[in-house]
Amino acid sequence: MSDSSKTVDSDDESLDPRIQIELERANAATSEINNLETQLDNAQKLFQLSFTNCKQRLANYAQTLGRCVERARPYYNACKQAEEAQIETQKAAQEYQNSVELYYTAKENLTLAGSKLPEEDNITRQEYINHITIKVTQTEQDKIHCEQIHEEKSKRYQEYEQQRLSLSRSLTRTIMKSKPYFDAKLKAENELKNQKLRIEDVQKAISQAKKTYRAALNNLEQISEEIHMKRKNQISIKLPPREPGVGAEHPDEFIELPNFELTEFPKTDLSDESSDNEASTNCMHTSSNIDISKTLSPITTNKSKTHLSTQTIACSNTKHDQRRQKIGKIKPTRMIMNNETPLLSHLCGTHKFHSDSNLNLITKQ
Repeated sequence: MSDSSKTVDSDDESLDPRIQIELERANAATSEINNLETQLDNAQKLFQLSFTNCKQRLANYAQTLGRCVERARPYYNACKQAEEAQIETQKAAQEYQNSVELYYTAKENLTLAGSKLPEEDNITRQEYINHITIKVTQTEQDKIHCEQIHEEKSKRYQEYEQQRLSLSRSLTRTIMKSKPYFDAKLKAENELKNQKLRIEDVQKAISQAKKTYRAALNNLEQISEEIHMKRKNQISIKLPPREPGVGAEHPDEFIELPNFELTEFPKTDLSDESSDNEASTNCMHTSSNIDISKTLSPITTNKSKTHLSTQTIACSNTKHDQRRQKIGKIKPTRMIMNNETPLLSHLCGTHKFHSDSNLNLITKQ
């Protein structure tokens, strides 16, 4: 077994204790979620059943009591509105009382600010007084605002209360006769309200349990990444250092080739249709080739000299043949080229001529 496998086995044997803690936490959250979801289903079913029963019960009361239920409904609506307005008025009164206390406290602090601070430190004293003054102004504005809200709530409550009293005087017998219906309605509303609150509490608990479960999974993922990085670092430490490959100790030796500069020479056209001017132009290349041959190597120079002498003889023979052609005695001698430049063909030894006795004798010499 290699060192790396031993390291992995040792890590597997001693697991991080945090893994067990997070696993237990995730399992507990899962069980809690399942339990709460079951409770939520039961609470929703109970709410639906209670709603159906209350609706059926109130329908039976309305059918039994008759028209008095609809006649007495404005009174009970006024009672409900008056009760809600009373609760809102009490809250507004409590807020107004708190604002008044804050206002008088800030005002008292402003009065005592001058006596507590020394007169020598005028800057600090003035800053503190300004701060207390701003606080007094804010609390006074809050007190006025709360007072206005309290007055509005009180006025609304008084209106609903007057309406309730007026309906109570005019509908006394109807109210008494329809009381069983509205009592049952109030009881059903309270029952459904409590069940609805129960459903909301269970939903909040489920949301909190799911947050706990997600947090446990995130912690497990983070722990897994830490263990993976730790194992990777340990394996890299245990591995032997990398050795250079075959041939890495000696760099590759490249053979340097000499640089050859090849000069292109114009091709010589020795066709039958060339005129005297073309022959003279080809002969003029001899002088330029002689100058260029000075820059070449000795071997190249010897071959160039042979080529130049051949060109000179060919030029003189061409002139001689042209004169004889004009007289009409013989046909002109032609030289066949294999589409190669004169210099390169002689260098490579591929230049061929037609058999001419004069040229062969001169070339052998």
